[in-house]
Amino acid sequence: GLKNQALPLLRELLPVILNHYPYTVGAVYVAPVNAAFNIIWAVLRAFLDPAAQQRFQLMNGDYTATLKEFVTPALLPSSLGGQLDVSAWLAESRAIQAADAMLVELEGQMQDESGEGGGRSLSFAGKEATEKEIVNIGTIRLSIAGLSTEEKKPLGPWILNLDTVDILRFLRSHPVEEAWECIKRTSQWRKEERIDDILTEDLSKLMEEGKEEFFYSGVDNQGRPILVYRSSMHVPGKIDVDLYVRYVVQRVEQGRAKYGLGKDVQCVVLVDRVGSTGSSQDPALLRSLLPCFTTHFPGIIGNIYIAPINTVFYFIWGLASLLLDKDTRESVRLFQSDYTPKLLETIDSSVLPKSLGGDLAVPESSIF
Repeated sequence: GLKNQALPLLRELLPVILNHYPYTVGAVYVAPVNAAFNIIWAVLRAFLDPAAQQRFQLMNGDYTATLKEFVTPALLPSSLGGQLDVSAWLAESRAIQAADAMLVELEGQMQDESGEGGGRSLSFAGKEATEKEIVNIGTIRLSIAGLSTEEKKPLGPWILNLDTVDILRFLRSHPVEEAWECIKRTSQWRKEERIDDILTEDLSKLMEEGKEEFFYSGVDNQGRPILVYRSSMHVPGKIDVDLYVRYVVQRVEQGRAKYGLGKDVQCVVLVDRVGSTGSSQDPALLRSLLPCFTTHFPGIIGNIYIAPINTVFYFIWGLASLLLDKDTRESVRLFQSDYTPKLLETIDSSVLPKSLGGDLAVPESSIF
C-alpha cells in the first residue's frame, strides 16, 4: 500500500544504483502493481535514463507464471507463488553470517596458536586450544549454522548462543562427531527441562535450614570456585531423585553466573564426609547425577577432593568411578587421614569448612 512506499528514498536510491552501477542490476521485476504504484512509477521514471527504465518490468494478473520464466520456484518467495520461506531464509542467512564471523575469529586464534598472530589465544583450564581443536570448533560452528528451521525447533535457543569455550569443552571429552551429537542432546535437554530459567526457581525449601547439602564456599588458590557437598546431611530417598538432580544443576548454573564456571574456570568439588555413615550413601542418585554431569557439563570439574574416606566408601567409589570419564577419574583425590594439611595446600583456611580443619563456619559459607 501507499504507507509502505518511501518515495524520497526511492528517488535517491534507484538513480544511484541503476545509473552508476549499470551492470549490477540486469532487471527489476515489480509484482503485483496497482493504480497507486503506477502513479509512483510515473514520478520515479523521470529520474532514470531510458536504458534503466527498460530494465523495469511491472507485472499484474498472473505474475507468478511470468516470474517463473526467470526465477526458479525454490528461489521465488512464497508470497509471489514460489517455494521460498523468506523469514526462514533470512534467519538462516544471519546464522551463516554469524558463523562466518566466528570462523574469522577462530582463524585468528589459530594463527595465535601457531605463533603468527598477536591476539588472545583460545584456552580453557590453563590449556590452550590446539590447531586441530580450533578446526573442529569451526566444524561445529558450520553444523550449527546449517541447522534448518525444523531441526532447530526441538533444540531450543541454547545451541544458537553457544560460547566457543563451551564447544571446546565438549570436544575435549568426545571426538568431533560425538561432540556434535552431545551438544544437540544437551540443547534439547536444556529446552525440555527449562534449564535456562532454572535460576528463577525457588528450590530453597528442598533443604532444611542449616542442612544445605551443596554450597559454594569461595575460591581456591587457583581462583576456582569450591562447591562443597556435605554428604552427612544427605538422606537417600528423602527428595525425589529428579528434583535433587535439578537442585544440583541449579548450583552449577549459579556457579556459571557468578564465577564463569565452564566458561572462564573449572570448579573444585569438595566432598565433606565428616560424620557421614553408610546410610548416607545414595547409589540411585549417583546413577542419575553422574551421567547428567558427564553428558551436559563436560570438563567443568577441575578436581574432586573427598575426605575423610573409609573402606566402605572406597568400595563404593570403585563402582561409581566406572561411570566417569578418564579425565574426571584422574582429577579425584581421596584422603583417608591427616587430610587438613593436604587440603590447605590448595584451599585457604578461610574458605575451608571447620569440619575439615579450616576456619569457615558453614553458616558463613555464602550459601546461595
